[in-house]
Amino acid sequence: MHRHGKFSLVCLILLFILSLSSLAATATPSNVTELILAIGGERTEGYDPTLGWGRYGSPLFQSTLLKRDAKLNIIGDLALSWKLSEDKKVWEVSLRKDVRFSDNSPLTAKDVVYTFNTAAKSGGKVDLTLFDRAEMVNKYTVRFYLKKPYITFIQRMITLGIVPKHLHGPDYGRNPIGSGPFTMVQWDEGQQMVVAANPLYYGNKPAFDKVTFLFANEDTAFAAAKAGKVHMVAVPQTFAVQKIDGMHLHAVPSVDNRGIMFPALPKQDKKSAEGYQIGNDVTADKAIRKAINYAVDRKALVAGILENYGSPAY
Repeated sequence: MHRHGKFSLVCLILLFILSLSSLAATATPSNVTELILAIGGERTEGYDPTLGWGRYGSPLFQSTLLKRDAKLNIIGDLALSWKLSEDKKVWEVSLRKDVRFSDNSPLTAKDVVYTFNTAAKSGGKVDLTLFDRAEMVNKYTVRFYLKKPYITFIQRMITLGIVPKHLHGPDYGRNPIGSGPFTMVQWDEGQQMVVAANPLYYGNKPAFDKVTFLFANEDTAFAAAKAGKVHMVAVPQTFAVQKIDGMHLHAVPSVDNRGIMFPALPKQDKKSAEGYQIGNDVTADKAIRKAINYAVDRKALVAGILENYGSPAY
């Protein structure tokens, strides 16, 4: 589980950054066919890969052309084979012939071509900057043309889930149909989402028949865990020191960062759109920013604020 803290301030200097470990408490009782998770992650925009869903991999409802195994090696998913032309500008991919969407319609090259060409028109929601077009060679073969050599295009084949051309539209993200390991059963926005194992999935059967994602704030999720109502909960560092009977705490290395930023501009005669004063005469002094940066005890912050679940970063 990853959390990303983003800052949109301009002309600011970073005082300190703390690289955090994401925390999850888990309980794994035997013979459980339903998994209940309180780890956040609701995608309010919907679950449409052509609009950015699944860009970190494993889009849940949809399949991808390629995927990574447990050792991060690239292996085939929908793709049986893939090769790059000598000029490094054309990929040719051969598809499995036994794949069906959860509505029982076959997945073919036309769906792959449609997905990539549609995602390329999404206004940057999917990174296909140097992608030119996808074309169907035959029912189970696709060619991808690039504007120039772009070796990391293979990552798009790992992350972009394939949607059915005949069912894709504006409401698709809230009613996703795909060929992935799970199908959506119910989505109560802001509350929960229930998914079930896809009986038509061509890959290994999921370990759970049903997975429920609870979308609750950290306090509510932690209370549910203490009440024994969830199998996994993501917790902040302040909760990590507490113990829950029957659950185990796992610290997962992440790219989560925390920092403090100071204005690098002198005080201005204007305010931001949120009503805050722009600039500060004290922190505009570079020597003061350097002094504070030098004096901050990062190890003490990791210990006192993050309960030692983190490490200083520079």
